[in-house]
Amino acid sequence: MADAVIVSGIATGKPVDAEKLTLAKKISPVPVIVGSGTTYDNLPKLWKYADGFIVGTWIKKDGKTKNDIDLRKARKLVDFEFYFPKDLLPIDV
Repeated sequence: MADAVIVSGIATGKPVDAEKLTLAKKISPVPVIVGSGTTYDNLPKLWKYADGFIVGTWIKKDGKTKNDIDLRKARKLVDFEFYFPKDLLPIDV
């Protein structure tokens, strides 16, 4: 059995379909992870339907995957989780 289910958008950096995410959360016996397209702006909408998030493109400077991490964006995500905490199950890798 899988340790988690990852629901992604149609390509790197593209947002996940909220209906598919909701369905996955409803039927999955394991944690559901958003695999692409998470941004600070759509995080509130996705927050209640996912157990975790893989954030890559959005957190990079100018949204370019090869660029360094934009620390301002990283702080925004950390602050969001701080002010809206939820218990995330650790996933052993």
